[in-house]
Amino acid sequence: MSTRGVLDSMGVPAVDLYQTSIEMENGTIAQMENGWIVPDGSPALIDMKRTVLCRRGMVKINGSDSDLLRVYSPQRMETPSCIARPEINDRVAGFAVDNLCCFAQGLLESRPFNSTLQEAADVCFAIGAIHESARLHRPVEVQYS
Repeated sequence: MSTRGVLDSMGVPAVDLYQTSIEMENGTIAQMENGWIVPDGSPALIDMKRTVLCRRGMVKINGSDSDLLRVYSPQRMETPSCIARPEINDRVAGFAVDNLCCFAQGLLESRPFNSTLQEAADVCFAIGAIHESARLHRPVEVQYS
């Protein structure tokens, strides 16, 4: 599913939010939220949550407001990013930023990337299927090639 309107009203032609259910061949179901807009009062600038529901267990990932660190002021409570993009020694770090840096360094230094070309292509096929499913308002199967 997807919704749009907030970004469109600001002159940015983009989807506001994707809510995705992914069923794997082995029966595992993953829920993903990808939202590009959060209210000004949100405790985190990046809203990044995942749930993977398996037959005998579940994994929940909350990279947005992990409760690892909370800062309270008279005006609001903040949860600075300690996981996705923390600031360490005046440099933004973390898995999100470091992966982008590794990619850029690989390009600049002609080094191998952390992911293979096939893995990157598979991610693109999956994202394409998410967009197609949202457009058609029905489930679609990812067509890998």
